[in-house]
Amino acid sequence: MTLVDNDVKNVFCTSHNTYYTKHNKLFSYGVNISGSCGIGSVDAVDTPQVVPNISDAREIDAIAAHNRVATLLLTMSGKLYSSGACHDVNSNEFVLLPAFEELEIKKMVCNNEKVFVLTGTCFIGQLIPCRR
Repeated sequence: MTLVDNDVKNVFCTSHNTYYTKHNKLFSYGVNISGSCGIGSVDAVDTPQVVPNISDAREIDAIAAHNRVATLLLTMSGKLYSSGACHDVNSNEFVLLPAFEELEIKKMVCNNEKVFVLTGTCFIGQLIPCRR
């Protein structure tokens, strides 16, 4: 299965690669530190694997700092999910970040150790540190 076969809409590359298609399938593969690929294991992944239970991806970004790596995923419905080590959550599958459950997030941006999210109609920003 190639990227061309899947009509890729967005891709993010770091120690692992994550992309989603116009058919809203999310794929991930690579080093998989802390389970950052989100496929249910921490083993390295050589070929793209479909990430289960994610069907409405809007944006993908990642945090890669020191020994922490996480993939963040913003859905069309404004929910923020993470796999790997982020915001006191360490999971090898994509999980909804508890601190954001009640928020509708419009946009997210990641840097080395933080996630900046824009919420609500006024785009009030919150800077959320990702730590272990």
